[in-house]
Amino acid sequence: MADKKYSPFQTKLYELCNMASAGQLIYAAEVLCDNASRKLGRANKDQREITDQVAETLSNLRETRTKEYLRNQDQGPAEIEYPIHSTSADAGKVA
Repeated sequence: MADKKYSPFQTKLYELCNMASAGQLIYAAEVLCDNASRKLGRANKDQREITDQVAETLSNLRETRTKEYLRNQDQGPAEIEYPIHSTSADAGKVA
């Protein structure tokens, strides 16, 4: 079976997909939808509304991922809870 030939545009797109992180691809998709919406113009109102909705959904997803990332960064290392009283398991030796 012969290798599938891609256009220069497709090649660049696949190269971007291979090198970018998930967050970068989500951002790129949002930007592309915004630009597609503008290029659709007034003549294609239904299609423009769909691309606007997709861009808004991607923006919300990106914001959620950013907030989760920042929340995880602010947590710091997990704390170890030490017992404050003796149990039979520690034979009366509390740290």
